[in-house]
Amino acid sequence: RADAQMSIVQQKKAQRLIMWNVDVLAKSLAEVVARRKANGVVADSAESIHLVEEQLSVNKIALREVEEIVKLPAFSGHKDVDRESELPEAVKEQLADYVTTLAGTYQNNPFHNF
Repeated sequence: RADAQMSIVQQKKAQRLIMWNVDVLAKSLAEVVARRKANGVVADSAESIHLVEEQLSVNKIALREVEEIVKLPAFSGHKDVDRESELPEAVKEQLADYVTTLAGTYQNNPFHNF
């Protein structure tokens, strides 16, 4: 009985941590969307992304794709930009699925906080 209660407590804790991470990622993603809208950035087409993915899949060594520094454009933070724009529900669901999948791969270690 005690083991079952502990398992429920651990599941609830894991679910809270998952949702917290989803919230953090969603806020960051909403800021990215707002910056793109403010700067007039248009997303690449699905076809062009697919071509790049195919080209990258030829190179099977992931370390060749690593960048030491990723330069991001400056953001002026105009007041007319809605930095807290709401993400579509489908995007939030995808983030939740992604974080849940990552959390499911976690191996319990005594020195980890998660």
